[in-house]
Amino acid sequence: MPPMPDPPHVGLFTKYVLENPYPPAALLAALAVVMAWAALRDGRLGRLKAAGIPALIAVAALAAGILVTTAGERGEMLARQFVDAVVAEDVVAASDMLSDNATLAVGAPTNPSFNLEYIQEQLDDLIDRYEITSNRITSLRGYGTSSQRAEVHLACRTEVADGWSPTPSRWVLEVERQEDGSWKIARITWISIGSRGANMQWLR
Repeated sequence: MPPMPDPPHVGLFTKYVLENPYPPAALLAALAVVMAWAALRDGRLGRLKAAGIPALIAVAALAAGILVTTAGERGEMLARQFVDAVVAEDVVAASDMLSDNATLAVGAPTNPSFNLEYIQEQLDDLIDRYEITSNRITSLRGYGTSSQRAEVHLACRTEVADGWSPTPSRWVLEVERQEDGSWKIARITWISIGSRGANMQWLR
């Protein structure tokens, strides 16, 4: 099976505070409890005040993680909505999630790509040829490459009527914030299907 592209680098603050604040917040809260217990045990109230510092930082981290939606999280939400629209055979909704200059590549992001009209033709053909009976997203991870862009690594297991078994597939979606503030998919790369790399024969 061909490998997925390496994920882009995401800063530690974004990764462990804005997107997943719970582990550091839990560690800071545990530190605050230990400091408070030690201060009370030793009867040193001055240290008790110091225990409030990691507690306040933990609360701030949780608040930031809850209130801020990162580009990577936007990408994950959009990818899930796009998959749901395709499974529901709603081509209009799926097309609305594509930018005007959206492209499709097969096999690797660096391969030659096809334009929006071609993607819409493939969506129509997919719905005409196959009846999707079930689909499960097995992996979904968004990586913000800037405040306006994200790369999403997606894996699904899809079952169609008259199919032998659920078929895994892997994708990379590049999403961008548009001038009107909406987020749309700017590039789709179909990495693999089953145990093989995707290639043009699957789109004929």
